[in-house]
Amino acid sequence: LSGNMSSRSALMNHTRGGLSRFCKETTEWNALICSIAFFLIFTAFGTVQNYATSTGSDGAYSLAILYVSLTVSNLFMPVLSSYLPSKWAMFIGSSTYVLYVASNIKENRIALFATAATMGVGGSLLWVAQGVFISRCADDYALKYALPNCSQLGYFNGLFFAWFMFNQAVGNGIAALLVSPYLQISLTTVYIVFTSINVAGVACFVFIKPFDTVAHTPSVSASHSKPPLLHPMMHDVVHSDSDYQQHSVVVQRQYDDGAYAVAADLSATHTKSNLTDVDSAPYAWQQPQQPAIDTESSNKTSFNVCAVVSLWRTKEQLLLIPLSLYSGLSQAFIYGNFPEQITDDFHKFSALAVFGVVDAACSYWFGSLSDRIGRLPVVSVALLAHGSVYAYFYVYSALIEHNATLSAADIDSLQHDWYDWFVVAAFLGVGDAATNTQMYSLYLSLMSERAHKSEIIANLKFWQSFAMIWGFMSSGIHEQWNFVLISCASMLVFAIIPLFVSKQVRRVSAPK
Repeated sequence: LSGNMSSRSALMNHTRGGLSRFCKETTEWNALICSIAFFLIFTAFGTVQNYATSTGSDGAYSLAILYVSLTVSNLFMPVLSSYLPSKWAMFIGSSTYVLYVASNIKENRIALFATAATMGVGGSLLWVAQGVFISRCADDYALKYALPNCSQLGYFNGLFFAWFMFNQAVGNGIAALLVSPYLQISLTTVYIVFTSINVAGVACFVFIKPFDTVAHTPSVSASHSKPPLLHPMMHDVVHSDSDYQQHSVVVQRQYDDGAYAVAADLSATHTKSNLTDVDSAPYAWQQPQQPAIDTESSNKTSFNVCAVVSLWRTKEQLLLIPLSLYSGLSQAFIYGNFPEQITDDFHKFSALAVFGVVDAACSYWFGSLSDRIGRLPVVSVALLAHGSVYAYFYVYSALIEHNATLSAADIDSLQHDWYDWFVVAAFLGVGDAATNTQMYSLYLSLMSERAHKSEIIANLKFWQSFAMIWGFMSSGIHEQWNFVLISCASMLVFAIIPLFVSKQVRRVSAPK
């Protein structure tokens, strides 16, 4: 109990440095580079995706093909991703985005659908590797500063999604200028510009540094060998005295095979000011409960489709499936159904740019805030923000439908009230930021003892992508607007209620 209290105290008293910390801290540098890479990649792809849903059925169908491929790929992607470091997995996966964006330069239906299917596989590799990578950044940072396990997931996910969602502001801002009546630029030129931006994003992954912890090789006893690389199922437990001066600090690394390493004897010489060197302390391996396994080989053989599917019957996964489905459905609504309602291209891209600005700002704020006040209060924000949008659109469409006095000109005038779309876009940004930052944190907090991180992220993306298939298909077949609103609102309620009812979710959602 005293260990928990002292690590909680460390969390409350922990402060981050200025912007220079991104150059000094390997974990924050890597998270920043990963975030910038995604920002550039999705500045290109996100804008093309938004435009695809409003230029005819082929665009929406290509996105549906993309997400079918992405959904299926998530079943076996943990196997493939285990053969590659996250850095190169993200590099290879993101390269397929270049192919899809470039296929729009010259209209060819077969090329568009083929690159969409290829990108689905690459996107699965990219997002599984990203989830593992950002989680690794959070784990290493918490270990270095003797903070509670999982206590930094909100901050690092918030940092990532702040940069990531800012792509909507920049990409759609560029698109709004390019399609404005003041500039006469062909769509071919637009797609060439976005392909070039995509290539720049892929190149960013080269600048990711090796993590500091990989370089620290623990001392291994002759009777029990353990590889130097950290196992994906590692948990860090920090025990320390509240003043960090009187007693030793012990960092215990627990592995899924029962073995654990202890970095002890950080004695009085390690005061609060230099406690950050905890990662460089020598490790002594304790006798495991089971025979040791080779980390490298286990990463390549223990993952399989059955392992991913087997998680579907666990209580934790069943609690989170509705949230994942809603996340996918809301993404399809934001990028497919919502822009489809805006007939003017300038207003369409401007509204999505507003969405990106609000989403980026709230992502960073919600991420850090959730580490301090808990996950569920932030999830409640998504319920209120998105619920308000669905209710507003439903009432709005009902009034127009039943108001016989409105002429076609009146309806057309209402359609072009730019402030309506901007306010709705802002609400969508707030709700999306709350959902994205907390969903990843909830998955990793609830299921870290059940599976490898890549399996956890693959499950999240599987259910999210599964829902996005229907979302983009509904956009392509022009599903009735009121049905779209009711289905999104119903899934939102169905996703939120289990989280608040479950004691387990409330426990892991509480501030560390």
